[in-house]
Amino acid sequence: MNATLQLTHLVATAFMTGVILVVHFNLYPLFADVRSESFTGCMRRHQFAITWIVFPAMLAELLCSLALAREERSASSLAAAGLTCGIWIITAARSAPAHGRLLRGFDPAAFRSLMRWNGVRVLFWVAKLAILLSQGSIANPTSTS
Repeated sequence: MNATLQLTHLVATAFMTGVILVVHFNLYPLFADVRSESFTGCMRRHQFAITWIVFPAMLAELLCSLALAREERSASSLAAAGLTCGIWIITAARSAPAHGRLLRGFDPAAFRSLMRWNGVRVLFWVAKLAILLSQGSIANPTSTS
């Protein structure tokens, strides 16, 4: 197994798990309190800044996850890849459109959708991190299991 690939995958997943927890439980709830005249500016700044933070980590996580699933073909690597793909699908199909609607101003329905689907992404990232941390090869990258 490729220890560098596994470590990169773990670091990217741990990073994204931390980011998604802060965004979901701290940042997004604050958006509901932003005054309407400031809301779209806040959303624009958030989306611009967060993209530069999360896109490289999400891309690294996706590429590592798929490579490890192909290489290892273990239940845990396939589950991790499935969760990663689920995160990307939700991001593209639900989160990005909700953010697009919010760029036009605060929309309670779009905000509820964003929070609901982001909650699913939180669960997926936490589950994926738990899977990676439970793998013996991550805890001991020199093992040949």
